[in-house]
Amino acid sequence: MADPAAITAVPGPSVSTGVAWTTVGQFGAQTINFGASLLLTLFLEPGDFGLVGFGFAVTAVADMLIDFGTGAAIVQRRELGPRTVDVAFTISLLLAFAASLLLAAFGGVLAAFGSDAREDAVLLWWLAPTCLFTAVATMPRALLTRHMRLDAIAKAMLASAIARATASLGAAAAGAGAFSLVVGVYVGALVLVLALRAYERTPLRLCWRTAERPELLAFGARLTAFNLVNTVLLNADAFVLTALLGKEAFGIFSLAKRLLLQPVEMAGNVARAVLFPALAQAQQQRGRTRLLYLGADQYMVAGILPLLVGAALLVDLLTGSLLSASWAPVAPVALAMLPAAVVTLLLQSPGPLLLAHGRAGALLRWGIVRGIAMVLAFALAPWLGLQGVVLAMGALLVLCLPWLLEDAGAVLRLRWPQLCASVLAHAPAAVALAVAILAVRQLLDGRLPPLVLLAVAGGVGVAAYTATLVVTRAPALYRVRHLLRHRRRRRSAR
Repeated sequence: MADPAAITAVPGPSVSTGVAWTTVGQFGAQTINFGASLLLTLFLEPGDFGLVGFGFAVTAVADMLIDFGTGAAIVQRRELGPRTVDVAFTISLLLAFAASLLLAAFGGVLAAFGSDAREDAVLLWWLAPTCLFTAVATMPRALLTRHMRLDAIAKAMLASAIARATASLGAAAAGAGAFSLVVGVYVGALVLVLALRAYERTPLRLCWRTAERPELLAFGARLTAFNLVNTVLLNADAFVLTALLGKEAFGIFSLAKRLLLQPVEMAGNVARAVLFPALAQAQQQRGRTRLLYLGADQYMVAGILPLLVGAALLVDLLTGSLLSASWAPVAPVALAMLPAAVVTLLLQSPGPLLLAHGRAGALLRWGIVRGIAMVLAFALAPWLGLQGVVLAMGALLVLCLPWLLEDAGAVLRLRWPQLCASVLAHAPAAVALAVAILAVRQLLDGRLPPLVLLAVAGGVGVAAYTATLVVTRAPALYRVRHLLRHRRRRRSAR
């Protein structure tokens, strides 16, 4: 039952504008974070990144509990009243307090194991209160998403990323060590909350007694089950690799992951922000749903695949020029991560598709299969070493691909190989990019400074990639031309 006073949606930008702003926000924020991480390596060692990476993995699990699907429920509902928002906010806030206490208790358990775990415990104690920031930011962000005010979310994310990077670098330069990243988290979270509230000023009140509470709790319980399982399994590297190979090895893995998997995750965030509300509205129209899903895949692969191949082939130039010798193992690990990154690129669209169609059970199975494949790879660390583990992760994800795409194929009535067509269509261009980069390196290696060689090889590779897309008539280029023609027609009609 809808609340009597419905919240009126403020008209937002068009879908294409929303996509553009979401892309700018996601990639801009992650670019700032990645640049800050590179600069922080001047002050911190791999072990420091490994320590903080463990703490961030634990808080990521807590954040899934805090959200409890309330944000998704706000976006998905056809009619929305203030009581629904208030009870959803109350649920998030109560869970945030509970999560803070659980993190503090977990830190106490770690401290009881001895001095070796003391740093981990202190880190968790410092991070525990950040759960409250997550709760306060959930509702404004959900309301902005519902109203397609993706530009406002992007601006808030950029402001938060800049504040976080500045605070972390300042604290690291002052000698705060690994805890400089914690300072950045607090400053970034505060700026994010203030920016979101500046754009979305719907009053948030505590409310518990409402007829919609059971419905929200039931929806949240199903979605949170998936989010918790998926987040724990996807962050298994922090727990398993740290225990088996040590914090330094996990620090190496984390930086390689930022280079190869971070762009994929950013593309997935863009897809989720735009696809989820669009697919939810089109769930009764299979043709429209199929077009949205396949189109998003084409755009993501066309934009991210050259970045992945280029990063894998050029990371040694980047790390050798900017980082100390202790970071040298990042290059082979990043190269070995390329297969896993490409498969992960194909797995960004099934999540919003299944969620939009209310298939929580299929979403949970999907997350479990994907996570177990990664956990099995990490468990082989004592025998394979870090680089072997990364290769095993890619191999297992490839083997599991039919099961990972099965439910999405059933919804779209497509076979799972058809959902891989985006990568196959861009494979010739990716090969051309790799050949161009390797040829430039062979000709100019030693004749140019590393950073100049990096820029030249990357530029030649992108040119070869684009030219091959044109020659092979890749579907993504056709979709871009069609979109541009459609926009020109709309402007001329006005």
